[in-house]
Amino acid sequence: SELQKQRAEWMAQQISGNLGIKINVETQADWGVYLDIMDKLEYDFTLSGWGADYNDPMSFLDIWVSNGGNNHTGYADAKYDELLASVYKETDQDKITEIYKELETKLVNEDAVISPVYYTDKYSFYQNYVKDIQFTSFGSVYEFKHAYIQGKN
Repeated sequence: SELQKQRAEWMAQQISGNLGIKINVETQADWGVYLDIMDKLEYDFTLSGWGADYNDPMSFLDIWVSNGGNNHTGYADAKYDELLASVYKETDQDKITEIYKELETKLVNEDAVISPVYYTDKYSFYQNYVKDIQFTSFGSVYEFKHAYIQGKN
């Protein structure tokens, strides 16, 4: 989209101005071509996004496992894979949280595989007579399971 192109150009300017690294911005409007480029690792640097499918850190962390279907970076690290696998064997939530912290530290601070740049917001508009709509942080925007109409004239 035009907005994504503007973001990429702004980031390229910032990197050039602050780090002296020149980046040629190329955008890909065709989703299939973009995915093919990502799968073949035919890029040096990319802006891409990810939205969690469910309310758990694993929705962000399991995509970086070696040879994972959504790992379009070529990142492969045996320690990361081992840590990730250990979550599935652990039942103590405090220990799981510590493992999640280790995984995030490895991705962002140590290996610098990803660099989160921004987060999106969700805006919702609805009539005041629609009650008990649940607005979710992850997955679909709305849950209508318990919603009902009250006071509509």
